[in-house]
Amino acid sequence: MRGVSVFVAGLALAGCWLLAGCGEKIPEVTPELVTAAQTRWPTAQVTSESLRRGRDILTIHCATCHRAPAPSQHTDDEWAYYLHEMSPRAQLTQNQTDELRIFLLSARTP
Repeated sequence: MRGVSVFVAGLALAGCWLLAGCGEKIPEVTPELVTAAQTRWPTAQVTSESLRRGRDILTIHCATCHRAPAPSQHTDDEWAYYLHEMSPRAQLTQNQTDELRIFLLSARTP
């Protein structure tokens, strides 16, 4: 019986660790985030909807294979590398990749 209790406790601990991720939440799309993105990419068609689509790609599409990293986990250059490597594997369109990139880089901007 003790073995079962230890196993259940281990599963609970593992579940908490997975749900917590790296301890950082993926930021929500806010008016401030939209303004920051529009300022950084004035020629792009950045809207709250496009940023939400980028966020959804990260939290839903990327998370089907691995834990979604927080935007602040990587530098702009690191994100460029990861997007170059992962977008084809994830079968993202160029538009989806662009929306994800703009969300990630805007969300990591202080």
